Amino acid sequence: MCGGAKGADIICGELILAEKQTTNPQLTLICAIPFREHAERWSFDWKLRYHELLKGADKIVQVCDTYQRGCFHIRNRYLVDNCDLLIAIYNGEDKGGTAYTVNYAKQQGKEIVILNPNTLKREVIPARTSEQ
Repeated sequence: MCGGAKGADIICGELILAEKQTTNPQLTLICAIPFREHAERWSFDWKLRYHELLKGADKIVQVCDTYQRGCFHIRNRYLVDNCDLLIAIYNGEDKGGTAYTVNYAKQQGKEIVILNPNTLKREVIPARTSEQ
């Protein structure tokens, strides 16, 4: 699954599509987007990449009909609630959407792999089992 955000989400989604088209056709890409006009104010290049990603996706989940306060958090919770493993490109800042998503995944006991884009350090946070 991919959140469709400008930057790492789109880049990782494109990597999944490339892998699917070349060596792993069994892969499935689900794009969870916050609302229909999500990319409307982006530059032409990012809009093009976003729409190409959606076109290549096997499924698109739109979590809100239109923009509303909290729609990005709703999308992020959807991603976490429907994954077994969260891979986050995250620099460790304690504010913003990625911080919110990583913290929510921790609360839900999900396994998390954090790739820090500044240090290239990889951190694995194991899933919490019901016995923990």
